Parts: sequence; structure tokens; C-alpha cells
Amino acid sequence: MTTPLRALSSSSIAAVLAFGVIAVTYIATMSRTYGFIDRGELAAVASSLGIAHPTGYPTLTLLGHLAVGLFPGVRPVLTLNVLSALWTATAVALAALLVHRVLRSTLPAGSGTQDPRKASARKARSGSFPLAAASFFSATFVGLSTTWWSQAAGFEVYSLHAVFLTLVTLLFLRYLEDLDSPRGRARFSRWGILFSLSLGLSFTNHLSTVMLAPAFFFLFFRSAGLSARTLRELVRLVPAFAAGLLPYAYLPLRAAMHPRLDWGNPDTLERFLEHVTGAQFHFAVLFETRIFRQQTEFFVKTLLSDTSLIGLAVAAFGLLHLARRGRVHALSTGILFLTCAVVSGLYDINDIGNYYLPAFVAVAIWVAAGIAFAAERFGGIAGCALGALLVGLNAGRHYHPMNERHNTLAEDLTWNVLQNLPPRSVVISGHWDYWVSGSLYAQEIEGLRRDVLVLDPEGLRSETYLVNLKRNEPELWKPVENETRAFIDWIREFRKSPTMPPVEVEAYYTAYYSMISALIERTPDRPFFVTEWTDPRIAEGYHRVPTKLAYRLTEDPTYLEQSFPEYRFRPWRNRVDPYVVKVSEIYTASLLSRARYEEEHGRLDEARRYGLSALGFDPGFSESEVPDLPLHIEDQIVEVLRSYAALRERVRRDAQSDELPVR
Repeated sequence: MTTPLRALSSSSIAAVLAFGVIAVTYIATMSRTYGFIDRGELAAVASSLGIAHPTGYPTLTLLGHLAVGLFPGVRPVLTLNVLSALWTATAVALAALLVHRVLRSTLPAGSGTQDPRKASARKARSGSFPLAAASFFSATFVGLSTTWWSQAAGFEVYSLHAVFLTLVTLLFLRYLEDLDSPRGRARFSRWGILFSLSLGLSFTNHLSTVMLAPAFFFLFFRSAGLSARTLRELVRLVPAFAAGLLPYAYLPLRAAMHPRLDWGNPDTLERFLEHVTGAQFHFAVLFETRIFRQQTEFFVKTLLSDTSLIGLAVAAFGLLHLARRGRVHALSTGILFLTCAVVSGLYDINDIGNYYLPAFVAVAIWVAAGIAFAAERFGGIAGCALGALLVGLNAGRHYHPMNERHNTLAEDLTWNVLQNLPPRSVVISGHWDYWVSGSLYAQEIEGLRRDVLVLDPEGLRSETYLVNLKRNEPELWKPVENETRAFIDWIREFRKSPTMPPVEVEAYYTAYYSMISALIERTPDRPFFVTEWTDPRIAEGYHRVPTKLAYRLTEDPTYLEQSFPEYRFRPWRNRVDPYVVKVSEIYTASLLSRARYEEEHGRLDEARRYGLSALGFDPGFSESEVPDLPLHIEDQIVEVLRSYAALRERVRRDAQSDELPVR
């Protein structure tokens, strides 16, 4: 009687072991709350069945909502973070299976030599187990890279995207094998159905799935050739692919129900197509040399950091080994790698690292081939030792910086902003990445300060955003209905002709600012605020009084007193992260602004107290610790750190003087 373990193939055992090791690591280091950028919004949307920002991510939303429903007594964001960690670990396990299938088809034991005695000797040294071991080590090695590991830290689209990348590729290779067989030529392969279905589902999660296309087409046409039968085969893939796209139907159906979280309101064909194609963010795709160079520099440095020189050397030997034994997979992985590098380099966004996941799938295959080469030349023990070394290096180097277990900065900032606002406040803030996204979860799901209305200044330039506000806050928007309609007319004009003459562009912005000013003027019973770095033309003419973490808008220059703030703030210094540094800057800038305000009103002791308190949010990083970041934003981080150094020096120098550290 065989045991369950013995019933598994060596590749399955490798995948199970990889999942176990990685899942435990991910769950131990994942965030326990919502984090920066889109995590708060996506957690809120999944928990409440809302509609997320383009491209809507319906599959992520539905699966996340199902998970939340299965564990009703658990904090929803914690459930979603565990789900994200398990998805990313599943992607590592699938990568192990994928790598093993490539190695088995390309590097059969003893291939590459015509001497039977040498082939027999190589088979004795390597056998089939080292191929599974190489798959385990390479998948785990890539799973412990910062690019892959970061997907498991919190609820984001890229954890599920990693699953689809590996699953679709694995099913595609299995489909090609079936297609090459006589039986596969006679009928449509069930693997073709599974592949095309999963491909459609992958597109409903993230459109960057398209990066797989060049490598897939290369392999498909090389295998099937170019003929009428090949074209018929492609047509046969369409129905299952279309079925995979069905989750998109969730968007118009749910939008018709008018959920509170309804980004883009995609209940018409025009708005639906704009939403699922990400039309709102097309401006970020640029054919600009400077952007491409900066993003590519970041990718190259990240690749070196994530793999180390040893890992890159193993990958290089592995690629050469693949090229000698079977050029097909060497070429296809090279195409995948280059496609990812080129396409991702066109995006003018800060969080570009997530887009390089497909490139690391290729790296996993190369590293596995390099380990297999070492096993063939020096024996299975040597190959396993090399794999263990690579895994140990990544685990040791990356565990501390990737451990977000105690990173509560986004939640704390969200809590501090909302809790320190007066009842029924309205706050206009462009701090989406830092706390506005988190406020959607905190308010809608956990009920924190639902009386406060948070407005996104970019959202206020969207017709659907304004329509949703009118529906959710009718009493607030009724007094400015005429101004809102006038601005919506300009929005429609701008959509028809994005290259309007300067005079019309100025008229567009005048209508925008007038609408906001009218909103403030005609709602005297609700206090209005803006936050740091808000466009100065918003509420122009109003005094901006520093009030905790916001600025109160008032026409009265009279001094406004406030209690000294006591913030819930837990430092997190595991790595120099730009969002960590910018959050510190938000606290410090607000305290220094209040210090200047106190000094202007002759309250020197209070001014000094605020100025000294500002230094308490120093992130404590040195310039030498700042890593290379996308679009060279490390320059901005260095500038912030230098301002803290200057503030420390001023406090030290003026400790015994009457001057104040507030400028």
C-alpha cells in the first residue's frame, strides 16, 4: 500500500514543500492591517462588494468577499492579507511545477551527449530527483526575492496576478504537449480549455497578463506552424477565453445597485469599456526615453539586489545550459524577460516593481537550469547545496526588510487624521497613498468617523465621482448643483478634446475651483479642511490654519486654539521605504506649520514645543541607506532626510538661544 507522499510525483512534492516553506514565511511577515497605496481601497471594496479603481478587478473582489464571508469573526483586512499571502505562496508552488516541466522537457537526464557511458554516468549523478530539487530551490529562491515577497505583505491585485501568471503558463505548456500528440491533433484538448479559461480570468485581474503574449505566440506557432488548422485551433480557444472574462459582468451589474464604493459607475457600455481598459490611467503609459531609462535602471538594480551576484551567475549558466540542450525554452524565456522589461519600462508610475513579476518567472527557470547543470557536473548533492545556498542568502538578506508584521503606519495616520477632526468635517486631501485609501476601509468597513467626508481632489475632476457624491451626500451637493453642472460640462468638453487651447483649459480649471469654493461658502455648518501639499488654488482666499494633521479653511484671521496633539504613532524602520519617509514628513510638516502659526501669534513657548515635537518623527535613516527607487524618487527621499538633519542641527545649535526650530 503506497503512502500519500509516495503517491505524489517528485515535482508535486517539490511544489508542496515550496508552498509550505513560503506560506509559513509569508504569513509570519505579512501586515496585520491595511497598508499604503491601494490596499485600503481594495480591502474595502472586497469586504463590501464595491467597485475598485480601473480596471475594476472583479475576480479579486469576488474571491476576497468570499474569503471574508467564510470567517465572519475575523477582522476583514486580516483575512484578506492571509488570502494574499496564500495566493503568493500558491504562485511559488505553481512556479516549482512550471520549472520542473520545462527542465524535464529540455534537460532530460543524460541528454546532450552521444556517449552512452557518459549519459549513464550523468544519469547516475543527477537522476530525476535533482530536477525536482532544482525546481524547489529556484521557486523558493524567487519567492524570497523582494519583488515576489512584497506581494504577500497585504491585499493587492498582484498576489492573485502571480497565481495567474504561473498557472496560465503551466497550463499553456501542458496544452502544447497535448497539441503535439496525435490524439491532440484529432480533437480539442481539455488542457486548451483550461488554458484559455484561466487566461481570460487572468485578464479580469490584471491587464499586464498581455506580457505573456509574445512568448506564447512564439511557442504556439513553433509547435503548430502557420496553417489553416493552426488558425482553427486559435478560434477554438476563443469560447473558453470569453467564459473566463465573465467576471467583468459583475461591474455593470453591481454598479446598477449603486454601492457606496462605486469607482467609475460602469453601468453603461461607454463607462464600462473605459473602466476595464483603464482609460483613466493611460496617461501613465509613455513612450519617453527618460522614463524608460529610469525604470530600466531600477529594474536592473532590483534584479541584482533580489538575486545577488551568485544568483545572477547561476541564472546565466542556466540560460546557457538551456540554449545548448533546447533553444526553444531559452528563446521563449528570453522573450518573456525582455517583453516584461520593455513594456514595464514604459509606465510612469512609482510602484513599477510589481510589473516585473513575469521577468522573475523566467529567472526562476534559468536558476533551476543552473542548479541542474551543477547537479549534472558535480552530483546531486552539489546541486542541492547550491540551491540551499541561494535560498538561504535570500531568506537571510530579505527577512528583516520584508517583515511588515508591525508596520501600522498607514492605519495610524488614518486614525490620527480622522479622529482629530471636528464632527461632520469635510477634508480635501490628495494623500491617497498614505491614508485616503485607508480611510475607505476604516470608515466603510470598521465605522471609524463616518461623519467625516473625505474628498479626493483628483476625484472631484471626474463626472462619475461627482455623481456618486451627489447620490451619497445629497444635502451637501444640492446648494452647488449649478456649479457642479457647469463643471461637468467642461469635463465632457475636455474628454472630447484633451488638447484644448490654453484659454479653455484655464476656463476648465476656473470652473473646478469655483465649484469647490461654492461648496465651502454654501455649507457653513460643516468645517472644511485641506491637507499638506494641496493645490493652493483650492479654496483660494481662505486662511489655512494648521489644525492637527490638516489645515482648517476659514475667512476669519482670528487665532484658533487647539490642544496639543497626541498621536498614535508606532515607528517602523525595517527598510528605507519612500512611503515610510513621506508619512514621517507629513507629521513633521504639520507640527512645524503649527509652530510657525503659534510664533506668528506671539505664543513662543507653544511654538518651541511644536518645533521640538516635530523632530520626534524623524524616520532615523541615513542618506547612505536610501536604495535606488523608480523614477529616481530616491532624490526626494534624500532631500527629506537632509531636512531632518538640518532640523536636528538647528535644535542642537539653538538649544541655549531664544531662536525657534520652526523654519
